[in-house]
Amino acid sequence: MVESMKLGGRACTHEVHQYIPNSPTPVAHTLETWVSTTPSASEDKKYWIIYIHGGAWWRPMITASSFSLTVQHLLSSSNSEPHIAGCASINYRLSTPPPLPQFAQFVEPNNPARNVKHPAHLDDVVAAIKYLQKTYGFAESYILAGHSCGATLAFQIPNEVGLAPPDGILGVEGIYDLAKLRNDHKDIPMYQYFTESAFGNNEAVWNLASPTTQRNKSGHVWEKAKIVALAQSDEDELVDVSQKEIMWEKILGSPVEGRKDFTMQLTGKHDEIWREGETETQLKVAFEQVLKLLMAG
Repeated sequence: MVESMKLGGRACTHEVHQYIPNSPTPVAHTLETWVSTTPSASEDKKYWIIYIHGGAWWRPMITASSFSLTVQHLLSSSNSEPHIAGCASINYRLSTPPPLPQFAQFVEPNNPARNVKHPAHLDDVVAAIKYLQKTYGFAESYILAGHSCGATLAFQIPNEVGLAPPDGILGVEGIYDLAKLRNDHKDIPMYQYFTESAFGNNEAVWNLASPTTQRNKSGHVWEKAKIVALAQSDEDELVDVSQKEIMWEKILGSPVEGRKDFTMQLTGKHDEIWREGETETQLKVAFEQVLKLLMAG
């Protein structure tokens, strides 16, 4: 489905794609793209922006469409629009909601799109990026970003899956150490519940899945990026700054010649990063910082 629309006064097309043909969970295996159709006077290199939403691996109310406000701001900005070839946001299968009364309405035991465990979420994200690379032919000319558990997914992708690595990778309010997140919130059962829902109750699996402690002989695509960035707000009430700090230690401990690693400070609560902002979201601010560094060479 393709529709023409205007975002911030600029004409673009918005399309919903099925990235796994004949999927038994078709809605979960969709992604959205926004591509400007306004002629650009700039001859600068352009990048695709690919976004992986958060939601603790289970929240069905947070979808690929949650990126639309940030897309509007990106395509309305003279600092970013000339350098963007297109924007994409990925849906993926979800895990079972935590077994708490307030989430009972979201329990769907017979829905295969809402009851998966790791690595199903990651498999979907990889399939979506492969689809985008094949459809639009941008190879490594993209910025891959994720919010919250979306950042986990971005930093989990191993080299062995055959993706062209992104020129830039951005983790925003990310979860990088599963056991530490639980341990830092021992008084809040929800953290244990949603981690078990997504990864099971074997904490050895948690460690192998956490970007700070994961192991893969082929390495991970983030290590090959030209820009590796972490963004965090001190006001985040769900994922505290220690997650960024421990991932930053991991990044600095895995140096690559020529790669630029940096952190940035955002403002706002966890979901305000992508949900709030009349003139710009904090997520848009973060993307522009990565674009600026890529354009600087």
